Amino acid sequence: MDFSILKGDEERDRQIAEKEERDEFERRETKLMQHFRVSGIGERYLSITKDSFDLSNENFKHNYEIVLRYINAVHDRNSACNLVLHGTSNGTGKTALSALICRECYGVYTHLYNICNELEDARKFSSSRTRVEVLARYTTASMLIIDEVARDASPDEKAVLFQIIDRRYSDCLPTVLVSNLEKGKLKDWFGNATLERIGECGAFISFDNIPSYREVLKERK
Repeated sequence: MDFSILKGDEERDRQIAEKEERDEFERRETKLMQHFRVSGIGERYLSITKDSFDLSNENFKHNYEIVLRYINAVHDRNSACNLVLHGTSNGTGKTALSALICRECYGVYTHLYNICNELEDARKFSSSRTRVEVLARYTTASMLIIDEVARDASPDEKAVLFQIIDRRYSDCLPTVLVSNLEKGKLKDWFGNATLERIGECGAFISFDNIPSYREVLKERK
C-alpha cells in the first residue's frame, strides 16, 4: 500500500481546515467592523482589540480580566448582568475597555447626554423620530454601553437613565455604564430605584487606583 497517498490526503485535509478557519476568522472580523462602525463608538477606538492594551499595571490587568470574563459570559448567554466602570481619574482605560465590550458583543455605544439631546430633538415638529423611537434604540439593543454617566446633575438625565435601565432590567438585557464618579457618589446619583436594578445582577469596577495613560505618555516624551 502506498502510504504517501494517505499522507497527501492528510496534508490536503489540514490545509482545507486551516483555510476554513482563516475564512471564518475573516468573516467574523468583517462583521465586527461593519457593526462597530455604526455602533456609535468614536473613530479613535475603531481599531481596538483584546491585544490593544498595556497590561503592565497589575490593577488595570485585573480590571481587564474581569471585562474579558464578562464578554465571555455574554457570548455564552450566561449573563444579563450590568457592569459599571467608574473612577475619578481620566485616561485610565474605562472608555477603551467599554469600547472593547461594544466591539466583541455587537453593542450600541453612546453618551448619556447624547440620549437626552436626541430625546429633546424628537420634540421638534421637524423631527423624523418620536421620543418612543429614540428610546427604543437604547432599550432594545442586545448590549448597551452608556458613557459619561453622572457628568451632569440634571434630573432629566437621571429620569432618562432610569427609563432605559428599568426596561432593560425587565427584558434581561446587559448594560455597561461608564462614569468619572467614585462609587459612593455614583450610588447617590443613581438613586435607590436605578441602583437596585443595576446592583441586583451587576458589578462595580473601580479605576481609581490606576495611573492615567495620558500622564504616562507625557512622562515618556
